[in-house]
Amino acid sequence: MVNQNDIEKNIKTFAELGDILRQAFAAGKSYLADSAYLYYINEIQYLIKNLSIYNSWFIEDFVIKAITNIANLLTYENLTKWISVYESDFNKPHYKNKRVGVIAAGNIPLAVFHDFLCVLITNNIFVGKL
Repeated sequence: MVNQNDIEKNIKTFAELGDILRQAFAAGKSYLADSAYLYYINEIQYLIKNLSIYNSWFIEDFVIKAITNIANLLTYENLTKWISVYESDFNKPHYKNKRVGVIAAGNIPLAVFHDFLCVLITNNIFVGKL
């Protein structure tokens, strides 16, 4: 059985990630100087600007579009609504956390994010390979 408090904590954590990502790519970034996430936002923006050096498939505009779309999905309301459909599965006595192996596509920016989200939000262990 999965502890519902763990699932709730995971939902809040991913919703906070969504907040950070939305702030990183919001139009008119005047609030950034006051953001508690400024360090992370700067790191994300730096990494995106340099991604194409390491992988020419990762064009900056497309990476930003992918991150923006993911960020818009990562709200507390969206995640709670999505995970509530599966709550009865988590409450079965035979359900226990698993190590989940994922082989990720390396040529599409953030293609593996949905797999990453599904594994971690359900309190399983993500083991990924690019």
